[in-house]
Amino acid sequence: MKLHKIESWLRGKYVDEELTAAAIAKQAGCSAATIYRALRRFSIPIRTSNGYLQGMTFVERFWSNVDKRGTEECWEWRYPSHKQGYGQIYFRSKCEYAHRISYGMAHSIWPLPKNRQVNHFCDNPPCVNPGHLYLGNATTNARDRSELNWEDVCEIRELDNSGEFSRAEIGEMFDINKSTVRNICLYDIWKDGAW
Repeated sequence: MKLHKIESWLRGKYVDEELTAAAIAKQAGCSAATIYRALRRFSIPIRTSNGYLQGMTFVERFWSNVDKRGTEECWEWRYPSHKQGYGQIYFRSKCEYAHRISYGMAHSIWPLPKNRQVNHFCDNPPCVNPGHLYLGNATTNARDRSELNWEDVCEIRELDNSGEFSRAEIGEMFDINKSTVRNICLYDIWKDGAW
């Protein structure tokens, strides 16, 4: 095989498909050490223990984790993510939510103001499209996510009082999470027909 074909094949497997050196070695029938030597020979950046290629800037590393689409579509964070689906990345030795970093980069703000959070217009946790993000607080976020009205709130409280359904089941009925159901039932929110 010609050297440029080997380089092209190796770059495709290691960079594009993101296979490990051990997985490539298994396919090629050689040792991982041989693959690492070839990567160095062809000046292909070696992936660090956290999965990123050496020599990438933070901005390059950030956007390499994003599935960018049209400007109006959601740009989803591919990996790693929080259990609720929010993307996460290490920034300045601290694990941060990716959508917060995206907003900060787009608006040249860091750190973000205290008692403020970055909310999604699209209600899609993995989305990091700066056009889908706005600076708000917990109340505006909850209000935006909820399409409940006063009648829904009364029904949620009645269902909870009946004991026939768990709060998780009630949440599924109204497309809200069980903690929101709990807050409604305990009158932490929607006290008198309003937030």
